[in-house]
Amino acid sequence: MPHNSGIALALGASLCFSLMNALAKVSTLPPGEIACARGVVGLAVVSLMLARKGGTFWGKRPRVLLLRGLLGGTSLFLNFTALSGLTLGDASFLAHSSSLMVVCLAHFFLGERMPPRFHFLFGLAALGALLVIKPGAGIAHGWYALAGLGAALSAAGASLSIRNLSKDHDSHQIMFAFMAAAAVVPLPWTWSNFRVPGLWDAWGLVALSAVSYLGQYWLTLSYQHKEAAVVAMTRFAGVAFNLALGFLVWREIPDLASALGGLLILGSCIALYRWERRESAKAGRAG
Repeated sequence: MPHNSGIALALGASLCFSLMNALAKVSTLPPGEIACARGVVGLAVVSLMLARKGGTFWGKRPRVLLLRGLLGGTSLFLNFTALSGLTLGDASFLAHSSSLMVVCLAHFFLGERMPPRFHFLFGLAALGALLVIKPGAGIAHGWYALAGLGAALSAAGASLSIRNLSKDHDSHQIMFAFMAAAAVVPLPWTWSNFRVPGLWDAWGLVALSAVSYLGQYWLTLSYQHKEAAVVAMTRFAGVAFNLALGFLVWREIPDLASALGGLLILGSCIALYRWERRESAKAGRAG
């Protein structure tokens, strides 16, 4: 697939995930139940597709697939938890810090080179996250913010596992592992808080599952055609989508601390993305 196609897929995935976030936030159901329902519906769809193709469900490396699933399922559950207590903008700022976490994990686990002054950029992003978290805003807000950071870290690990698995696994096998884990991971928090969805919530879950499935499929494809860090940088456009939806639906406007924190996070991501582009250009000329 051409270079620009991978970026377009990542942007489309960002829009789908922003719509998913808005649908999760507007729902009156507990976060665990939303995540579990999303996993169950997605699992049914992916299973049908795999059955039609005649492929195996677990592929050649089931342990890596299991890891991808657990990381993705954890990220989904923590993301919905964060959305239940944060604005769309704040949750999005924290989620997109995963772009820098991808680079850290790729360095420590895959031996990839860190860009110059990365520690400085990471420090700026950490300061930005601290401003968004607002330590003095209360225990409840802090918990939701920490859940957002946990979702970002899990998503970063899942991104690298997708990159690794894409070499010898079908995209539907990768998605099957994610959907299966997404249906199971929230169960301990779902049993005690289960609520029978009303008509509005039921339709909301259907719509959420549809857009999130499409987003996950496009994201999985995008990582097959571009380095993980570059795709992660492209997806920070999702911040704009989330901010727009937050304002249009809930009239949310980031306060000064969140706005400054978000700028520090996104600024660090943009600087890292520009470095990746320069490195790609150098590699192209050398080749």
